[in-house]
Amino acid sequence: MRPATDHRDLEAMALQAARGDRHAFGVVCATIEPDIWRYCRSVLQDHTSAEDATQETFARIVTAIRRYRGDAPVRAWALVIARRVCSETFRRRDRIDVPVDQQRHDHRHPATHLHRSHLSSAEQDSLLDELAPDDRSAFVLTQLLGFGYAEAADIADVPVGTIRSRVHRARNQLAELWAASTADTDAVRARSSSRGGQP
Repeated sequence: MRPATDHRDLEAMALQAARGDRHAFGVVCATIEPDIWRYCRSVLQDHTSAEDATQETFARIVTAIRRYRGDAPVRAWALVIARRVCSETFRRRDRIDVPVDQQRHDHRHPATHLHRSHLSSAEQDSLLDELAPDDRSAFVLTQLLGFGYAEAADIADVPVGTIRSRVHRARNQLAELWAASTADTDAVRARSSSRGGQP
């Protein structure tokens, strides 16, 4: 199923899907699936949980699409469902924070402009894993998925000011992580160069 290439086409397809058009529903799902997956992965921090949450999100969309009336963009509407699924996953884990230490990678990368970088998705995920869950979610929504602050606030069900604060914290922490990583890399290169210069 080919994704919709235009925002207006996607919204039109979503309204057709709400009226029972199966083809339109398939196009909608194919279009929003990467965003749902990326959001779930960034919040839950492991592939298995993200896959389960993505599948559960679409299982709910199957029935919820009939109630879609176009009051919000379908991507934002679907991400609200994804947020609820992720919240339920956290509750099932019986903790409010994801187990960052279990998912953390040893390498870090620059991300003050992560959404414009040439990093792979795995590299971006590795860096984002260092952020607190709420800050990571706000950063992903606004900087990677392209939502405005007001839209991100609606999805997260928090005030716009809270989203701005979370994005600000995320940017600052990413910049600090990159600075620390650069210093470590330079030190390693210096030691390697020194050894290579010895007879």
